[in-house]
Amino acid sequence: MQNEYEIKFININEVEIREKLLVAGATHVGKKKLMRRQTLDFPKGTIPEGQKKWARVRDEGNKISMTIKHIVDKTRIDGTKEVEVKVHSFDSACEIFVQAGLSKTSYQENYREEWKLDETMITIDTWPGLQPFIEIESPTKEEAEKIATMLGFNIEEGQFGSIDFLYQEEYKIDPKILNNLPEITFGNFKEVLK
Repeated sequence: MQNEYEIKFININEVEIREKLLVAGATHVGKKKLMRRQTLDFPKGTIPEGQKKWARVRDEGNKISMTIKHIVDKTRIDGTKEVEVKVHSFDSACEIFVQAGLSKTSYQENYREEWKLDETMITIDTWPGLQPFIEIESPTKEEAEKIATMLGFNIEEGQFGSIDFLYQEEYKIDPKILNNLPEITFGNFKEVLK
């Protein structure tokens, strides 16, 4: 698995971020689009205590991928590892994971807009019930931090890891409960909170 050098900054102003990206020389590579994903869990007892590992199948509209993500330290920019492959069928990719012994946990939606600056991918993400946030993913820790600083963010305020921590912070939803909700969509999120 490869290290993922990714940092998030929450509660952003999308208009201001777009202006800063343009001034910095970033290229708009993907208009805002609805993405869907299915998360899957490994069998109980197979993940080391204190770590988080899961599988994901994601349909981005123009590409579908299946991924295994492993968070070994959610306090560090290099604390997440992943391995990913592009596939042709969302449903078949989900079935491959199920046949390999994983269990479906949650179907989720979000909107994503993509930008690129040098070798860094920058996304503006909106999830049901959350304010927009920016995610900066670079080939190196230094590059991710450089781009974040260039865009006016304080590295000390960056967050790492998966989306569940944002829901935990905003709504006090335990990540174990959130990650096992059958669906998190823009149409059902108010019902999820009840």
